[in-house]
Amino acid sequence: MRRFGASLSQNMNRDYELHHADYNRPFFAPSLSGCFMLISSDALDTIGGFDERYFLYMEDVDLSRRVCSANLPVEYCPSSTVVHESQRRSYRDIKFLLYHITSAIQYFNKWGWLVDKEREKLNSCCLSALPKK
Repeated sequence: MRRFGASLSQNMNRDYELHHADYNRPFFAPSLSGCFMLISSDALDTIGGFDERYFLYMEDVDLSRRVCSANLPVEYCPSSTVVHESQRRSYRDIKFLLYHITSAIQYFNKWGWLVDKEREKLNSCCLSALPKK
């Protein structure tokens, strides 16, 4: 919905991106951006590495989810700074849009579309302890 109905989903997007969070403090985040992740080799071994079914999109969401599911710590770290030159290629190139859609379908087929109790639990855990501005 965020991808195709951005104007219809502004409130949902603010919640999804945690605009009300205090980003100066660390917090549990069930999904972290793949533009930069620091993950231990032990954690990668525990979860079996990246799921190779994903190409370019959703691999970071799946990886974060599997780390959380293994009860390993996942945390947003405010003392780090990363500059990512977002190209938003799937907004400009049909081939990348198809990669994006394919990865999203694979993700939701794997974890659940509308009903996903584990996602609800992880999101609730994040929101209940989230430091707010």
